[in-house]
Amino acid sequence: MDLAASTVTRLAVHRIGNKLRDESLKLSNSESPITEELSTLILGGYLKGISSEKNEYFFHHETDLSLNETRFYAGQFFRDDINFCEASRRLATHLYENSLHPNIRQGDLLVILFDGITYKNRKQRAIGLFKSEVMDSYLTITDSGEALNVVPSFGINPNLIDKGALIFEYEDVVFAVDRFGNKTKFWLDDFLKVKKSADNTTCCKMMSFIAGKVAEAIQDPLDRLRYGESISALCESNENLDAESLSVASKAYIDPNSYQATVSQAQRRFGLSETDNISAPSTKINKNLAKKISKIELQHGIGLLLPSGIKLSDISVIEGPDNELVFTLRLRRKSER
Repeated sequence: MDLAASTVTRLAVHRIGNKLRDESLKLSNSESPITEELSTLILGGYLKGISSEKNEYFFHHETDLSLNETRFYAGQFFRDDINFCEASRRLATHLYENSLHPNIRQGDLLVILFDGITYKNRKQRAIGLFKSEVMDSYLTITDSGEALNVVPSFGINPNLIDKGALIFEYEDVVFAVDRFGNKTKFWLDDFLKVKKSADNTTCCKMMSFIAGKVAEAIQDPLDRLRYGESISALCESNENLDAESLSVASKAYIDPNSYQATVSQAQRRFGLSETDNISAPSTKINKNLAKKISKIELQHGIGLLLPSGIKLSDISVIEGPDNELVFTLRLRRKSER
C-alpha cells in the first residue's frame, strides 16, 4: 500500500453509546471542517497505523456477501447513491445497533474519507472508521504573560487506535484493528463482519504460533524436546500439516483445556475460526519451530541448544550425585539415519 499521495477529504464524527446500557446515539448532521494540521495528524496517526499488512481481513457473510451491512453502506457512498454524511450516519447507526456487549465503552466514531491511496496497483478512495474509547491525558503549556503554566487536558491520541477499519472503494479487503479484542469481539465479528483468509501464510503463522505456545507450556525439558520431534516427524512425513494432526500431537503433552485456550488465543490473533480448513506447508512450519524445539531449558537459566540434525535419540543423559546431569551427544553417520 502506497500512502505517499493520500489526502483527507471528508470527516464526520458521531458519538456511540452502549445500547445495552441505554446510552444514547448522537449523530452529527453535517461534516467536520478539516484543517491542514488535522489532516497531518490523521494521515500520520490513523492511516499509517492501520495500513500494516498484518491488519488485512476480508468482508464475509454466512449466506450472501451482499448482506454484509458495513460493506453495503460503504458501497452506497462509493456508487454515489448517498452522500458522505448520510453514509457515515448509517455506519454509525449500524455500529450502535451492534454495541450490545457489557464491556463495550461509549466513544466517538470518526468516519474519514481518504483519497489517493494506491492499493493493488490502483489509486482509490477508502473510508476510515475509527472509534476512540479511551481518552488520554496531556499536559498543555499556556502563557499568561507573567508566567508559563501547566494545564492538564484530555483528548484522543490518533497514534493509538482503539478500534479502526479501512474500507476500499474497489476491493473487499478491509484493514482492521481492535485493541480491546480480548474483551469483546463485536468490532470484527458483528459490526464489520470480517475474517482472515485461510491462505498458506496465515495458516502457517497460526499453526506455528500454536505449536510454539504448546512447547512453552511443557514443563519437562525432555518432554518439550520429544514434542518438538513429534511435530518434526509429522512435517517430514506430510507435505502439509493440518490442524487436526497438530491437535492430536499436542494433546499428548498438554491437557485439552490448555490446548483449546491456546487455539482460541491464536484464532483471535490471526482471525481464523474452527470452521476454516486450516493447513499449511510442513517445511515452513518446521522451519519456524526449529529454534524453539531445538533448545532444552535446564535449571538455573542454563539451556542446551542442539546442533542441526541432532535428535533426542542421539542424547544420553546420566544422572550423577547432587542432581548432576551429564549429557552425551552421539553424531550418527549418514548410513545410520
